[in-house]
Amino acid sequence: ASPCSGSALKGTQVSFGAAAGGAATTVVALTNTSKSPCSLDGYPRLQLISEKGADLPTTVEHGGTGIPTSLGALGVNLAARGGQASFMLSPSSSQPTCPQATKMTVSVPGSSKSFTMIAEINACGGIVQASPFQVGLVKLP
Repeated sequence: ASPCSGSALKGTQVSFGAAAGGAATTVVALTNTSKSPCSLDGYPRLQLISEKGADLPTTVEHGGTGIPTSLGALGVNLAARGGQASFMLSPSSSQPTCPQATKMTVSVPGSSKSFTMIAEINACGGIVQASPFQVGLVKLP
């Protein structure tokens, strides 16, 4: 299948949990809203956004202590209308004074289009660890 367009995806933050070091890990589900199957490969690109709509410093690390090593980089094919994939996010550190992102813009490889979704992520130092795209919904450890 051809690469998914960011404009054909809908993102939803589906679960939270504590990962290594106590940082809040989250799973983001992506749903294909187009009439055609598509594929995702690699890692998401992200821009965290504050409650006031300002871009927060954002650096995405591939993997990290908050991401299980079992989540390898595999290509994912999404069925037309409703096919799902997901990825896991974990801030690199967690402190009570970290700015809170209330939204984020997500871009996927192979597409110049992005989408913005509601998300609650601590933006500690702007560094967020991400898993590669996975088939279906990732289960938190």
